[in-house]
Amino acid sequence: MENKERIRVQKMLDLLDFSKEEHRISIIIEENNEPRFTFSWNLEQDEKEGKFYDFYEFFKKLGMPDIFDFKNTVVYVHGNSHFFIMLNALISKSPKKIYIKKESLNGKGEQAAEWVYIRKRAKQRSMELILI
Repeated sequence: MENKERIRVQKMLDLLDFSKEEHRISIIIEENNEPRFTFSWNLEQDEKEGKFYDFYEFFKKLGMPDIFDFKNTVVYVHGNSHFFIMLNALISKSPKKIYIKKESLNGKGEQAAEWVYIRKRAKQRSMELILI
């Protein structure tokens, strides 16, 4: 990745930042280098994972019209709660690239195993997962 692109990507991910005390997941969906949709949800400690399993239906409930051909999008993701559920849902839509803020991953235990699974699914779909 060239430096100009890295700076741009870092700025996009910085828009998604939040305090360490929050349980949050945030994404930006970009189509043709234009941010088209930004989503950020502050999660309650006891909130059920089931709310994230059907990504597409979830966004429809938020009132998002069916405007994305995900194959032409780039997605930026940052989160510290239900992070892998969101990634799995995004991968199933097969965007071109997913940029992930490194702080979302601690790389230990169960998370490390989940990350291996996520990378395998992305590779099967010929997608790029890029940690920044």
